[in-house]
Amino acid sequence: MKKLLFVIPLFYLIYGCSSVDTKKLEEALINALQEIKSTDKKAAIRTYIDGLIQSVKGNSAEAVLDFQDALQLDPNAGIYYAMAKEFLRLNKINTAIQNINKAIELDSSNLDFYLLQGQLYTISRKTELAIETFEKIISLDSTNYQALFTIAELYEPSKPLKALKTYEKVVELIGPEWNVLIKIADLNERMGNVEKTISTVEELVKLNPTNLELKKLLIEAYIKSKNFDEAIALVDETLELFPNDLNLIEYKANSLVQLGKWDEGAKSYLILVKSDDITFENKLRVVSGFMDQADEDSSLVQYMKEMLLIMDADTAQWQVKVLMATIYAKENSDSLAVKYYQSAVQLAAWNEQVLVSACGYMFDNRFYAEAITELEAGVKNFPENFFINLLLAYSYSQKNEHSKAIPYFEKANYIRGNELSVLTAYGFSLNQLGKTDSALVILKKAVEIDSSNAQVFGMLGMIYDKNEDWEKCDAAYEKAVQLDSTDALLLNNYAYSLSERGLHLEKCLAMSQIAVEKEPENSSYLDTIGWIYYMLKDYPKAKEYIEKSLKRDGKNAVVHDHLGDVYAKMGNKKKAVEYWKKAFELDSSIKNLKEKIDKGDL
Repeated sequence: MKKLLFVIPLFYLIYGCSSVDTKKLEEALINALQEIKSTDKKAAIRTYIDGLIQSVKGNSAEAVLDFQDALQLDPNAGIYYAMAKEFLRLNKINTAIQNINKAIELDSSNLDFYLLQGQLYTISRKTELAIETFEKIISLDSTNYQALFTIAELYEPSKPLKALKTYEKVVELIGPEWNVLIKIADLNERMGNVEKTISTVEELVKLNPTNLELKKLLIEAYIKSKNFDEAIALVDETLELFPNDLNLIEYKANSLVQLGKWDEGAKSYLILVKSDDITFENKLRVVSGFMDQADEDSSLVQYMKEMLLIMDADTAQWQVKVLMATIYAKENSDSLAVKYYQSAVQLAAWNEQVLVSACGYMFDNRFYAEAITELEAGVKNFPENFFINLLLAYSYSQKNEHSKAIPYFEKANYIRGNELSVLTAYGFSLNQLGKTDSALVILKKAVEIDSSNAQVFGMLGMIYDKNEDWEKCDAAYEKAVQLDSTDALLLNNYAYSLSERGLHLEKCLAMSQIAVEKEPENSSYLDTIGWIYYMLKDYPKAKEYIEKSLKRDGKNAVVHDHLGDVYAKMGNKKKAVEYWKKAFELDSSIKNLKEKIDKGDL
């Protein structure tokens, strides 16, 4: 209504007094406008003050309404600035940005306006606009350390080097301030500037020499820069104030280990492993580190074992069982290793890799029954796992339970078609079951896949030998030996096949000698070379090797039969019959054996 009171006389002056002097009319008009403007400003100030009062009370919505009324009376930059702050409190960021931008349009020299604009752009993640704003502030005031610090934070993710230089400029302006130095240290660490990190953190320590976290940061920097002696010295100094700090103990242990002082480091690590405040994962990490080093320094195995036994007493975790098994494997304590592997498999029944690793160890160390027990359970959980099926088939095969092995060879072959390792072992089991035709089909397929595999040809030779197809037998063995003249099994099998037929005995002896040299405790190889000496009529040598074979495999019917033949040739028919009878008890199907017993001679 006040505006109308002034407007009406104004129209009256213009249109109602045409006789008035023009100059006086203009003066009257100007005075009237000034009076209106002055009155509006006063009203705007009162309304603006009402808004400020509401703002102080925390009533941002009411404050905004008052500021809007004030803007109607006087569109002032300061009021837009106040509006922007209230909208920020109301979390209406875009509206706040619109108001602060309006304020800057009206007054582009006010640093407070730019600071709020930069804050709003930062909150709304408009990083590039925020950077532009703070760069504007710095162009207006190059000593504004608040803007420098903020823009450095904005630079950090994408422009770390620029951020670092900006933080350094802040330090030049205000001196070694804590928050800035922390930022500088962190950036130098991220950028790999370890030496600069050290010098910065050393400055920070001077500012606050009792700050534990800061000292830890400096210790870490020393370790990263391989200044292990400095790290240990600072750890020892800090431990005097904080003797039970586990991080400090770990730093010292780590530094000692890095210096090659594994024994001293182990003592510190033992403290950590015994502590209830260290997580299982961290304890496991410590022990794993020692496990790697133990390959080079066997004296550490005892420390590892002590750590693991402590952990094993506190928790039933499969990882501990696996590591314990690994230690016992290193010590050649196979039974204990298997025991812990079994525990690991039971604790981690969901973990295929643990099962495969554990049973792979059992298989390699001839714990076939134990492997079968775990694999039979595991194959139910993981029926499509190639390695589990294959290991189970191998284990049954090694126990001569070939009928049980066949289904798992078939499954493994189905999962990973025409895998050479599967086909070879599959063919072997089929042959052992007397299914020679099926075995030949499988092995010929293996030859198609890899015609340079000596084991496949060796297997073919063995089958042809069983079928008394001597031409194919010798051809297959010759091919196998040609491909690998050092394979003990191939050489033994070919030598035995030829010697049984009385062929190429000197060649047989040479092949057999290589096999025995490679595996001097192998009962089959010892029997073969003994039998070759028998065929060469060197009966004392034959007796020597066959007796050695029998000591290693006392339940082998063929070896008993051979030793009986040797005694017969040496004139000791009583001994000969004794061994033949034992052979007959073990296997009555051996050719001519009953006839020799009845006759009492060859």
